[in-house]
Amino acid sequence: MQTAQQKHTEPSGLIPIGISEIERCDLLKYVSVALEEDLELICKYHFQDDCTADMILSNLKNIEELAKTKEVKCFGVYLDDIPIGFTVVSEKLLYSFGINIHCRQSEVVLAWFKWVKGYFNGSFLVVLYRENTRAINFFTRNGMEEISDDGKVVYLIFNA
Repeated sequence: MQTAQQKHTEPSGLIPIGISEIERCDLLKYVSVALEEDLELICKYHFQDDCTADMILSNLKNIEELAKTKEVKCFGVYLDDIPIGFTVVSEKLLYSFGINIHCRQSEVVLAWFKWVKGYFNGSFLVVLYRENTRAINFFTRNGMEEISDDGKVVYLIFNA
């Protein structure tokens, strides 16, 4: 598993990003940066919260709940050494993630997803609210397979 900050330089034109492990207590900064100004996310894909601040706090609360029963690792995502997002994993689960809307070019998110696949070095799951079609579509376009949909959440798997 990868934990140190790493720069990815890709011949395919992916933008080099940095990813490093951070403490859970520092996650607020990274989640806030990732979600700021993403009105589409809150209005269209994240119905349970009324505003960005509520969505951030809800996300952090869910991560803390998971951490009570599972080992959780948190990572900051950087572009030119500036925080642009976060990633939270537990065992073989990509639990929570986000990259700032202004940095969400395909080269950046594909470099991030390449890091995620390398981190797990095999198969892993992601669970998303059914309304989050933007993320579901990204993951299915990039090799993940939908394995279950209970009407509320969608379960996707990546098999290396």
